Amino acid sequence: MNVNAAKEYKDFIEKYLLRLLGIGSNNIQSYSGDFKGAYIVQRDGYIYFSTNTETVFVLEHNRKLSEDNISAVKNIIISFFAVAKYRTNKSGTAHRYYSVTQKVSNYELAIQKGICTWIIGKANEDVEELLGILEKWSVQTYEGKKVTMGFVINPSLHSNFDSEYGTFKSFIKDDFFAVFTDCIDSVIEVDEHCEFCRYLSVTENNKVENYSLSKHLPIRFANVIQKYVTGNRVGIFLLNNGDIILSKNQEIRFVKRNLKWLNMSYESFYNALADFADANGIEESLIEDIYASTLDVSFSHGGGIISVVENVSSLTNEEKDGFPILHQCDYLLNRWEYNELFEYFKEQNERYENSGNKHLTVDEKEIRKRILKRNALDNFIMQKPFGELDRKLRCELISLDGACILTAKGDICACGAIIKNDSGSSGGGRGAASKKLSRFGMAIKVSTDGYIELYLNGSSKYSIK
Repeated sequence: MNVNAAKEYKDFIEKYLLRLLGIGSNNIQSYSGDFKGAYIVQRDGYIYFSTNTETVFVLEHNRKLSEDNISAVKNIIISFFAVAKYRTNKSGTAHRYYSVTQKVSNYELAIQKGICTWIIGKANEDVEELLGILEKWSVQTYEGKKVTMGFVINPSLHSNFDSEYGTFKSFIKDDFFAVFTDCIDSVIEVDEHCEFCRYLSVTENNKVENYSLSKHLPIRFANVIQKYVTGNRVGIFLLNNGDIILSKNQEIRFVKRNLKWLNMSYESFYNALADFADANGIEESLIEDIYASTLDVSFSHGGGIISVVENVSSLTNEEKDGFPILHQCDYLLNRWEYNELFEYFKEQNERYENSGNKHLTVDEKEIRKRILKRNALDNFIMQKPFGELDRKLRCELISLDGACILTAKGDICACGAIIKNDSGSSGGGRGAASKKLSRFGMAIKVSTDGYIELYLNGSSKYSIK
């Protein structure tokens, strides 16, 4: 493989493919052995990236990728080589781009084409056209409101929709379609050509079936996905914030957000957290609970912070300025009486005044308000671990202004806790608090617009934004 083509391929792997898999890109190496793979192969603790004739790069990765993820990435790589600037087998360019912007746009389209091929196992321009229609709807309104649309592609069906005046896809483009489906309770089932088969609803036959909540799905879409995105069906949902969601095997897989495809699957999320979890003895069930609640908060657009701290006492110990990162009133694992907390506030006020930080003191009305909040949280949580709380309650607790902090065992250390950030910190309140908490473990920031960022050691490790 010529030098320019290899450099372009490596750049594409690092900037696009690895983030789709939730894998860090620090140790990708050129490969000089005789193993020949088929675009992407994982074996013996390594991932091999190839062309159709030779293996070019190798990456150490001990955690097994699912066959479904490997299939998706393989199709994306094939699409990438179709638009790559440089030829793989000889010198010279295959495509001339007028600008970097045009090249990046073609890379993004290659990712979309690869994903569309992965959806039903073969190239499909009808699915690409449907995604194009949804992208146009994502920036339009109907009666002044953003619209939602939901489809389930079933390759096993064949549509009987027949009109001499146009296809069903043409109808989807029209304003008339804007009132159909909400992705939560209703979707439309289409065949592999995206032609109408039938209308589906969770209220079908005038009854609502009960499903056990999956930890790999947000509450918002659990019923419709668990009922209809089964077997070889694939769900495609346009949300009212403009996101396009792909669901497969009763799981959220990819999201297109701000024109970029991102992997929202549990596997990708777990890959990003696995080393931290292993180092701190965190059971996978807790990671699944955190993932589920991250999805719930993201799709509810409440925003919040979820953190797991290695040593909780490090948050309540005093820093150099004499004050802890986490106030004792927010620290739910202490079993202080409320009058003890009141005295602690008064004591801290005196210390603030003596240290020249009088502006940080809290008046008695605010003290009572903070203790009342603590009292209410004690009654909501009842000393239960995170995984035993109701899913919806977890979402609402995380959405409180402040941070939800857990121990490595899943005990709830704090909810709605105001973290003492470093002076001059940037990235907004949630970003600054997440970076600070991640120095003591890990922290996940969920923005009100649904963006997700995982922080470890004070820096961003994985994001869906």
